[in-house]
Amino acid sequence: SVENALMYSALANENGAGNGNGSLEDGMIEQAHQHLFTEMQASIALSARALGSYMESDFDREHIANVSSSLAGAIGGFQMVGLNDAAELTALCGQQVGEEYESREPANVQGLESIADCLVSIEYLLHELAAGRKSDGAMKQLIGENLAALRA
Repeated sequence: SVENALMYSALANENGAGNGNGSLEDGMIEQAHQHLFTEMQASIALSARALGSYMESDFDREHIANVSSSLAGAIGGFQMVGLNDAAELTALCGQQVGEEYESREPANVQGLESIADCLVSIEYLLHELAAGRKSDGAMKQLIGENLAALRA
């Protein structure tokens, strides 16, 4: 299962095993990661659609009621594979959507658009990771820029 392969990956990394020699275990771990990234991508896409529906519906809060909990799974996934900056960005998106859901103030359209942009960036990152590409400097820069935009 995906969970077992990821658990094995974490244990192997802690014990210094998994030297990247192309073993069956390494292949299973890579497949598990790709599956995880695909599942996370679906969660992010669902959250982005919910945010779009919220804005299109003249801010009917029920559209974003489950976004924070949907993003929580992606946060955990990023943490499991050591992409803590992406986890931080996803958590910040979830926090801000949660605040919007709880708020009785008029919607902050600019803030919502920033969150939507971040979700698109996260979805892109996950697409790249699911395709087997490694997180590189450009991806880290994209995450950093999105974090800065949300914090502004």
